[in-house]
Amino acid sequence: MRNIRTSLIFIAFSLYSHYVSAQHKDILVYAEQLAPFQFQENDGKLTGLAIDVLNELNRTTVTSTSVQLVSWARAYKEVLETPNSMIISIARTAKRENKFQWIGCIVKTSPSFWGLKSQFKNAQLTFEEIKQYSVAVSRNSNDDNYLKKHNFHHVYRLVYEEKAIEMVFKERVDLFIASKATLPSVTSSLTLDIDDIIAVHQIKDRPTYINFAFNKDSSPELVKLYQNAFAMIVKSGKLQKLQKKWGLVNTNATSQYQAENANRTNSLAHHCET
Repeated sequence: MRNIRTSLIFIAFSLYSHYVSAQHKDILVYAEQLAPFQFQENDGKLTGLAIDVLNELNRTTVTSTSVQLVSWARAYKEVLETPNSMIISIARTAKRENKFQWIGCIVKTSPSFWGLKSQFKNAQLTFEEIKQYSVAVSRNSNDDNYLKKHNFHHVYRLVYEEKAIEMVFKERVDLFIASKATLPSVTSSLTLDIDDIIAVHQIKDRPTYINFAFNKDSSPELVKLYQNAFAMIVKSGKLQKLQKKWGLVNTNATSQYQAENANRTNSLAHHCET
């Protein structure tokens, strides 16, 4: 009986997907280049956890998307202003909550401040000590908003997040912000040695939940289609397999998130922060 019910649900969803996808051709998707979520290989192919999740969503919803890798500031602006467009790998925060329609969390990360070992040795700095150093961040990013909120004064705001890491390695600034889970891919893509840097302060009060989101004025049917498809790839275990593929399985926020929102309807599309 359960198999029959599952089959009927799948057939109904497939028919609905074909109907909605016929109304929305080639959905525009914006993102910054940021390994291991989305980045371009030497042959021009797009890859990464977010790209793999997007491909699964496309297969499930029978839709097509066109991904554009641009600066973070432009990606954010384009999706704010363009109905039916999507942004991938965006941190869900209280400040952004009402600016987008949210699809689901693909991973949870824990950010830290990082600097060169040659400068910081094995020092673990307090929050107040951190504020004495210069920090490079991507302009208008979640990290930038965090520094503004806590009145950091020595901040270098850049177009691309990868430039922040390069500036630290070139000793032009002291620190950048990143999660331990993402650093191996980023430093490798920049041909930098991860062993040259050290985490000097973990931001324990700000876990980062990486999401997919649509423009606020997007078609309700389209958004619902993607929310349901996301729930399906979580339930099937496909999301966790993709996280494992990219070495991010231990940062999975999905099971914790589902448990905390068990009494809410459509919990995977609800608020991801706890």
